[in-house]
Amino acid sequence: MLRLSSVNAGSVYPWIRLDDQFQLGLPITRQKGAGAYLVNRHAAKAMTTHLRTMNLPWDHAFDLEWMHGFRTLHMRPYIAYQRGLTSDIQSNMRLNYLPAWQRYWTVFPYRSYLEVSRFVHRVPQIIAGRMKVSAYRSR
Repeated sequence: MLRLSSVNAGSVYPWIRLDDQFQLGLPITRQKGAGAYLVNRHAAKAMTTHLRTMNLPWDHAFDLEWMHGFRTLHMRPYIAYQRGLTSDIQSNMRLNYLPAWQRYWTVFPYRSYLEVSRFVHRVPQIIAGRMKVSAYRSR
């Protein structure tokens, strides 16, 4: 899947330079928003298989793609923007919030697990990618 937009900047590791202006990047931190993206057949099949019952918002599920059997890259700079648009999802969010103490003990461990999992998944990808580039350049 190629993400063409995000609500936040996040950290993206530069992966493939396309030209003087654009590059593809590997997301290092959580990326929010699902406003514009391209999906190939492999990712579409993985989504229909693993995301049939949605337990998370789409943008969160897309951000955890390694858990669902597909890969994601980001177009940098983004070519589609969601800034300034209103969201029906976030308009009344606070009405459904748990008390602060309960959120801390449920959300913080969950997000910590996801970030550690992302790091454990991404570091080998980055190392393998850098090794391929080094091998290619040494030819």
